[in-house]
Amino acid sequence: MDRANDAELSDLVGRIYECALSPERWDETLATFVERFDTPGWNVAMLLESRQSPPAGRFLGVAGLDHEAREFYLAHFAGRNPWTSRIGPSPLGMVVDSDDLMTRTELLESAFYKDFLYRWKMQRAVAIIVERRAGKALGFIMAGPGDADLDRLKGNLCHLAPHLERAVAISQVLGVLRLRLQAAETALDNAPDAMVMLTPSLDVVSSNHKAHALAAQNAFSMAGGFKFFDAKAQIRLLALARAAAPASATFLTALPDGRMLPVQAARIPTQAAAVIGGTMLGAALMISVGGNARDRPIGPEALVTWFGLTPAEANLTAALAGGTTLKEHATGRGVSINAARFLLKGIYRKIGVASQAQLIAQVRGLPLH
Repeated sequence: MDRANDAELSDLVGRIYECALSPERWDETLATFVERFDTPGWNVAMLLESRQSPPAGRFLGVAGLDHEAREFYLAHFAGRNPWTSRIGPSPLGMVVDSDDLMTRTELLESAFYKDFLYRWKMQRAVAIIVERRAGKALGFIMAGPGDADLDRLKGNLCHLAPHLERAVAISQVLGVLRLRLQAAETALDNAPDAMVMLTPSLDVVSSNHKAHALAAQNAFSMAGGFKFFDAKAQIRLLALARAAAPASATFLTALPDGRMLPVQAARIPTQAAAVIGGTMLGAALMISVGGNARDRPIGPEALVTWFGLTPAEANLTAALAGGTTLKEHATGRGVSINAARFLLKGIYRKIGVASQAQLIAQVRGLPLH
């Protein structure tokens, strides 16, 4: 599957995390998505919050849809159209195609298409549900003509999906532009993972109690500057600290007991203003350690990113983590059980486990889509 190059994707990831701090930049970032993905006719991208009961909606960011169109959608179709009803229940972080959820004929016969979509020649959508709370779903949606080849677009979105989820979660937790110091620190402690904000020289600007708990387990030190005890993880962090903003990195760090924890880090422009009562002043690195995806599907693309697996190894690992047996996977792929066992041994070696139980426990602790 053809994807944007690593530099382009890294830049997009950096822009996503900038939006976590400055939500008003979503329009600009979505416009960059459209430009970089370069799918003919697919020039509409939205970060849209929807609720079905009672029907309601709110745009957090839009590209390619003018103000009048947004107002018309919110007045007549927010929370009450076939795309919302079909895409809304999708698993968090999964890239879904509207063509897989409803027939094109059904869409073309709907009032949603006749009274709205046809004006912009939109017959198909690709979407990711990035958050659910209080009966609302927040989705990233791109829409366009029905006959486009979307393999490249979907591949790019698979790579960016976990970063979209994390950025939205960070934005919700920090409450950018409205929280003050005490409220922000309380919210930071409610984050699901260990969160640390660092200066370019790795001095700690802000951290939550989960970060202090991991520091006590010798995952890293925050005394006299932030440092991973895992040498490989520290090298990745130092490289990111020297990189020009925006930039990002995902990697693993080892604990003394052998557990591996996922790390997502972003290099952002150094915060020169007193954002959120000062908790971000001087921050240039956002570090998130940990994460749990036990209720989410494991995406092969993410397994390739974390562990350097081959596509075949990633597909087998994702299948096992999803409950498929080794025999069922081999049969479905048309290979012998011995070939599947041989592939599994290579996976064990790369991930550093000795059994299927350890393998599943390891990968299901990662923030994968």
